[in-house]
Amino acid sequence: MAVAVRSERLPQQPMVVRVTCTGCGFAKEWRTKGDGSVKDLPTPVPDQVCDHITGLALWLQTPCVCERLWAFNAEHLEFLRGAIGATLRERATFTGWDGAQHIDTYYGRIPAALPTWMKLAKHRDDVLAALDRLEKTLPA
Repeated sequence: MAVAVRSERLPQQPMVVRVTCTGCGFAKEWRTKGDGSVKDLPTPVPDQVCDHITGLALWLQTPCVCERLWAFNAEHLEFLRGAIGATLRERATFTGWDGAQHIDTYYGRIPAALPTWMKLAKHRDDVLAALDRLEKTLPA
């Protein structure tokens, strides 16, 4: 399982993405253009969900309900578990400077952007089971 680290970049400056694996010793580096796009588009791994910069297949992916369920990391898995496991999906709110509750127009829309197959109640148990399988593949 390789870990990608992106360098901090200034506007209009190239970004460096370095991928290393502590298990096998794999290491590679990619540079992006100043606009954040990749200089040389990578060849993705066939039939896998791949990182758009490196072209490497994501570690956390599994077939689920005739689709492919994937996550970037443990934090992403927890977000998906919370969004999928919720039986009542309310809009995200925050407390404003005036002390009143306001609808968060950014984070409140993210769960709504998940694919429909993932949000359907009839698939909830299958998706949660797939998320559990993915979590078991993470190192301790």
